[in-house]
Amino acid sequence: MAVFISPGYISDYAWVKLNDPALAAKVLADGRTIGHPAQGREGVGGEKYESRYCLPFTMGVGNAAHIHRFYTFMKERAETDNPIELYLINTTGRVGARYVWVDTHLGDEPIWLAKTLFEEVDGKKKPVGGTGPTIEETQLFLIQAARGAVDYEPHPLWGDKMLVPARVGGLPQERLQELNPFTYRTAEEMEALLRQQIAQSKYYLKAQCARLNKRVLNAMDF
Repeated sequence: MAVFISPGYISDYAWVKLNDPALAAKVLADGRTIGHPAQGREGVGGEKYESRYCLPFTMGVGNAAHIHRFYTFMKERAETDNPIELYLINTTGRVGARYVWVDTHLGDEPIWLAKTLFEEVDGKKKPVGGTGPTIEETQLFLIQAARGAVDYEPHPLWGDKMLVPARVGGLPQERLQELNPFTYRTAEEMEALLRQQIAQSKYYLKAQCARLNKRVLNAMDF
């Protein structure tokens, strides 16, 4: 089992299983995360793309080479009777937080991007609305996933490449629905939100992960 932690607020589930090597490599290439207080107050909570979650701390070859090595490894293991089960978890983010559309630019290109709404609570910036999994709920999910006690269904837009939990042993179904972004959004809204996420991803990958394998680069396209 391997786990990526990629906090989000708008279109993320609490937990998903990455069921496609190219999609898994794309998640790693993106390094999508949020600003931390240690990086300055202004960017706290804001969405960031830092390839491999470690930009600029890389040594030797560039980001793309590291991603290609990971992709090859995942493909090779997928063809054996002992594939790596890879999960993407949203422990410090939110599911279904409120947002607004902002008319802005990525480089010279105009684009509408979704921006999470924040409020200040006890001196700290917090996203408005939504809910997030507790540490205990995430622990339960990972334990049950390792035991094979989680039932999955295909992601509504990414299909079998990303599996979302339909039942987690020991977790009430009502709570699981609260941790599903489609509970808060229409299908059309989710499609728009994911398309703008993909556009941002490719913009940053062009600079941070040049010469990335096209199959990986386009793994999230739908």
